[in-house]
Amino acid sequence: MALPVYGDNRPSILKVDRQVAFGNAQSSSPNLVKNRLPKFLPAGPSSRREVYEVYWEAPVSGLEPGVELRFDYLQERSKQGKALHIRYPFRVMGERKAVFEVSEQALKNAGPVVAWQVSLVREKQLLAQKRAGRWEK
Repeated sequence: MALPVYGDNRPSILKVDRQVAFGNAQSSSPNLVKNRLPKFLPAGPSSRREVYEVYWEAPVSGLEPGVELRFDYLQERSKQGKALHIRYPFRVMGERKAVFEVSEQALKNAGPVVAWQVSLVREKQLLAQKRAGRWEK
């Protein structure tokens, strides 16, 4: 897929941050049960997940509803790639942050992520892309 011409006003993937997270998924609100009733929390080892935060920017003019951010990834013990995606049903303007998570079960089944590719797509047209690791295509 060829990238369309936008001049200086084109969408871009600014950066992708990878984190290894342990424990249950955290919410931004305080967890009263965790703070006051620890005996009711599940016992045992905490789960391990890989979390990818994708920072991207729409052009000044914005992107029409239906634009999709895809996170394709390859794992150590898998020959097939997997994909996660977010579709925006509204007009997108300015800087955005999207979070993709590779679950504990996926990591147990196929190992850690060894390569990834983030693509911003609208109606099968590639708008922006960033790759890392040993991504081959």
